[in-house]
Amino acid sequence: LLVLPSRYESFGQVLLEAMASGLPCVASRSFPPFVETAADEILSHGTTGMMGTDPKLSDFLDHADSLADNAGLRLRMGLAARAEVEWKYSWGNHLETVLSFASNASESAS
Repeated sequence: LLVLPSRYESFGQVLLEAMASGLPCVASRSFPPFVETAADEILSHGTTGMMGTDPKLSDFLDHADSLADNAGLRLRMGLAARAEVEWKYSWGNHLETVLSFASNASESAS
């Protein structure tokens, strides 16, 4: 289980590394300007981890406690987290995105 209480996280590399290791994550959902994280883009709440769902993050510790107390839930979310990272953030997908972006930029410049 990874608990990431950051109020600012520009990309979320820590989340991706934890998910790649099969860990479910608890992180802060973005509530600009008070909390600005990438968790919304990386985590699927209830599937690959959990996020605080209000600006005061009053449920943040409840989510961490739920995962800490439930080995089956941790395992299920950890496996889903690993599978999502392997699919969504694979080198192949990343390369495809970069090449597509480069191709579109080149066509626009012509």
